[in-house]
Amino acid sequence: AARARAPHLAATPAQLRAGRALVARALVAHGGIERFRRLEDSVMDGAMTIHSPDGHELSGKFEQVRKEPWKMVMTTGFMGFETQQILDGRRGWSRYEGDSVSVADADSTTIQAMRSGFGSDLWHLLLALEQPGARVAARSGAATIDGRPADALDALTADGEPRRLYFDRVTHRLVAMDQNEDRPGSGRFLARRVYRDYHVVDGMQWPFYEQRLLGGQRVMELTLSRLAFNTGVEDAAFRKPALPEPGFRH
Repeated sequence: AARARAPHLAATPAQLRAGRALVARALVAHGGIERFRRLEDSVMDGAMTIHSPDGHELSGKFEQVRKEPWKMVMTTGFMGFETQQILDGRRGWSRYEGDSVSVADADSTTIQAMRSGFGSDLWHLLLALEQPGARVAARSGAATIDGRPADALDALTADGEPRRLYFDRVTHRLVAMDQNEDRPGSGRFLARRVYRDYHVVDGMQWPFYEQRLLGGQRVMELTLSRLAFNTGVEDAAFRKPALPEPGFRH
């Protein structure tokens, strides 16, 4: 069989070597690659705050469930309305629950966004750096995240998704990640995620706070209250939801 073509990442041999060394330090700092390779599912929940461009805030709650491979449920609740986005491989659905319940198939753009979201938690971000075909390169120059010096790493994963990751220069933990996100009708913006408040869970360092920015503007904050791994999540959790049966009139 022909070998997969490595993604292109402009870098010198020295930058590539430094990038590999940076990844190795980061993996150790987060608990070791073997711990992440043993993960099969994760369940997390907590508080979510959405910031609008006009300065308003909307607070709610969220739950995120992942299972290998490519299965995820994201549940959010705001002002009595609950929304679920469900990914099952290359299929997806949305479920809305308010005064009534509706279920809709996700289009290809939404499914791609969900797949990108599946791979954007710490577990998958770190594993992607070690996948065959992934290329990483350390970038020189001063980088500061939350007032602390950070090492910048450009990564092009095997599936061709480019990211820039920032690791604290002292602890070597992930403190931020940049990627480009397409928003319909809004052009192309630089999206950043900032990670803080690390806790040890099953021997792994995990950020319990995440801030998301789009075009430099704060758009969302997530604060975890619970995180559990390998809980035995059933495949049924990712099947297309059924609508409630209509009641019978007598």
